[in-house]
Amino acid sequence: MLDIKDLILQLSEDDYDAFHEMLSSSKAEKSQKLLQHIRENTLDDKEIINELEVNSTAFYTLRSRLNDKLQDFMVKKVKGPKLEILEKVNNLDHILFSYPQKQAISIVEKLQEEMRKFDQPIYLLKIFTALKKLYLNSGNHYLYSQHFNQHITFLIDYDKNEDLMAELVHTIGEHMLSRAPVEVEKMHIIMQQIEELNSGYKDASRFYIIRSIAQIHYQIYLSEADQQMDLEPVENIFQRAYQIIDDHSEDTFYSNLRLLFDYLSYEYYNKYGIRKKAQEYYLVVDEELPRFLNSYRYYAVPTMFLQSRMQQQLSGEELGRILAQNESLSQQYDISKDDVVNYTNFKMYLAACYFRVGDIDSSNHHLNELRNDVSFKNYPHAEIELKLMLATNYMLQNEFELSNSLVKSVSRKISSLDYFDYPNVKTYRKLLQQALRNPTSERKGRMNVLINEFRLNNQNSYAILAMLGIDEKFPEKLSP
Repeated sequence: MLDIKDLILQLSEDDYDAFHEMLSSSKAEKSQKLLQHIRENTLDDKEIINELEVNSTAFYTLRSRLNDKLQDFMVKKVKGPKLEILEKVNNLDHILFSYPQKQAISIVEKLQEEMRKFDQPIYLLKIFTALKKLYLNSGNHYLYSQHFNQHITFLIDYDKNEDLMAELVHTIGEHMLSRAPVEVEKMHIIMQQIEELNSGYKDASRFYIIRSIAQIHYQIYLSEADQQMDLEPVENIFQRAYQIIDDHSEDTFYSNLRLLFDYLSYEYYNKYGIRKKAQEYYLVVDEELPRFLNSYRYYAVPTMFLQSRMQQQLSGEELGRILAQNESLSQQYDISKDDVVNYTNFKMYLAACYFRVGDIDSSNHHLNELRNDVSFKNYPHAEIELKLMLATNYMLQNEFELSNSLVKSVSRKISSLDYFDYPNVKTYRKLLQQALRNPTSERKGRMNVLINEFRLNNQNSYAILAMLGIDEKFPEKLSP
């Protein structure tokens, strides 16, 4: 069973207020007080029991009842497209047994028209089953048998299409942490399979939407030099995808994908430096950040947005605002260490935020927690980045032996790789070594040369520490 504390902390302010009001109107005072205490998250269970003036048995009964009420509240909030029509489709047996044949055929064919209009393939399958029965003794029985069989194939292929898209997204996430060339080759293979599968469904909106998600990810994530597929231009894909979403505005599947395409639009325009357009979509996604992080991991690596978010926030005032937001975000983001890619990205993001405002202890806390929670055996790039960030933090805390040990570990890791020798990391290592020397004008000059060399070498797909805001002033932060 889910912990009610997690559910309550993840409620939006509007949902919390509505649930609180519901308890108040039903005069459930104890439940209302328990809700408030859990939301405030300042007391442990024993202290709450004392505040409520109940024994432990009554307390856990009260928690259970509050959990039931919260679940009922959340279920009642669920909305969907044309629910009354879907309920009628689910009640097809009643239609078949309660109406004369011609009336039943008329009703079911009208439902078929509605299901095609609202693009509900699962419900269409139920309708074809009903029409086969209604037309048992006519030539249309074979027709609807064919429709049924074709639709079964459609659903199987569509499910495979979604699986391939999700596998591409997963592979992108794996490559983010490993930077292994084999993951890039896998992306090419998956994209080829998606194109082949979709060739037979060019007019199917659901196929196009899923294919477009894959195509955009592929073209945004990989450099043009690394791409092996000749795909539709990204801006053309956006135009058609947004049109499909608008045409199916009453279908929650499509309408909820708008935020995903807003995110992809941001990443696309950000990649090519079209700042005005990028900022427009950035604000949309940032406004919906908890929902985006929690609900879109099947269709994207949502924590990629956090890295872009960090790189955009350069002023101290803006960083302070984001740090305050992160406290709430950590409660609302339902992330598990089993989701290695997003968990790693999120922890690195938090660590970088604290680094940028000078809270090195908090930065180290998240980095060391990440080291303990995740095995980086298959993720050398992420391991290198994490250890270098820790090494930098330890240097700032005058823990020079710990810092040096991590740098040596990074050097050993690089020497074991056979696909890239990380010149940017080697330069950064020299920069850290220079920072340990006695401060002289000569040392300052060398550090300036090294930081320029690092920034020059740190612009490819093996770039590191992008969230730290490393610029020409960075050597001053390293100097004791």
